[in-house]
Amino acid sequence: MSTTMDENQEAPTRKPEAQPGTNYVNVKVNGQDGSEVYFRICKRTQLSKLMKGYCKRQALELRTIAFLLDGHAIAGNQTADELGMEDGDEIDAMKHHGGGGGGGRLKWVFSCL
Repeated sequence: MSTTMDENQEAPTRKPEAQPGTNYVNVKVNGQDGSEVYFRICKRTQLSKLMKGYCKRQALELRTIAFLLDGHAIAGNQTADELGMEDGDEIDAMKHHGGGGGGGRLKWVFSCL
């Protein structure tokens, strides 16, 4: 069953808050384009679910996006609980920048220890 909004109705501006002691946390994902996408996630669910959901909603390829929490990259196999995330935390979704030197050639460095 789906519901539609009447043209005269306004979208709710208040985000639901997770109750203290619950297994859920509300998170905002900020895109480079200024977009904001809100998720309510289980603290023990791998963040790959959030990452895939964000990319699907924004029509992006998952492999092209880096997700950062407080400036540090997060991995899809991590959970909100492992990262100590709290209600209202924000994740930044940044496009990977290709590049690097060498014109596509690989440089091999060997060292003797």
